[in-house]
Amino acid sequence: MPAVRKSFRIGRVKGYLRGSIWYLYYFGNGRRRRPRIGPDGPRQIAALLELLCRDRSRRPQVEDAVTLVTTGPEAAGGTNRDTSVVVRELFAHARHSVFIAGYAVNQGQQVFQALADRMREQPHLEVRMFLDIQRGPGDRSAASELVRRFADRFEKHQWPRDGRLPQVYYYYPRSLEMVVDKRSCLHAKCIVVDGEAAFVSSANFTEAAQERNIEVGLLIRSASIAGKLACHFEALVDCGFLQPLIFLSCD
Repeated sequence: MPAVRKSFRIGRVKGYLRGSIWYLYYFGNGRRRRPRIGPDGPRQIAALLELLCRDRSRRPQVEDAVTLVTTGPEAAGGTNRDTSVVVRELFAHARHSVFIAGYAVNQGQQVFQALADRMREQPHLEVRMFLDIQRGPGDRSAASELVRRFADRFEKHQWPRDGRLPQVYYYYPRSLEMVVDKRSCLHAKCIVVDGEAAFVSSANFTEAAQERNIEVGLLIRSASIAGKLACHFEALVDCGFLQPLIFLSCD
């Protein structure tokens, strides 16, 4: 028979078994103390357990807070949501803020059209994008030239025309290192909307990834997760790892 455990610890509280009775104690102000239970102790414990049960029953189930989102051929019996549909809905219903991190952007005028439309409808909507600027094989251009070309291409070809430009940041200087072995990239792909919902996916912001590739992501409706994800990128900006992109039209 397995040995009966005679002690345990949860946080600062320890318990030990003496005979057939469990005793609890904790350390407070440098002294070992035992919780005291008065005549109303059983009722107080019952009331506490009832509060815990109510709190747990009110919490959303994981299945309600997390949605599987995919791109690609539909499997038989699949009920997953489509990547492009989820992205458009997130953009179209944003009220206060949108954070976007992406590695590759292509056909951006199509992918970001719903966001540009929403920015037009909501003049105070704050949109921040964190993107990767890549140095192509054999390209020996100065980092400043690569950044200039990226800004020009994004403004003219990747962002919907006549739309208010978002704030764009890029990973500098590590993504633009001349030496391949020292180079790194911003490879994250995610969206945070209004600090309430976070979409984390393998899909880039390209027509292929949004419509045709096999991609998998999770839509998480949690203010805690969304807030932590947004704070992570804000901290990278504050530390100087992500630098603001200057557009020629804004000079």
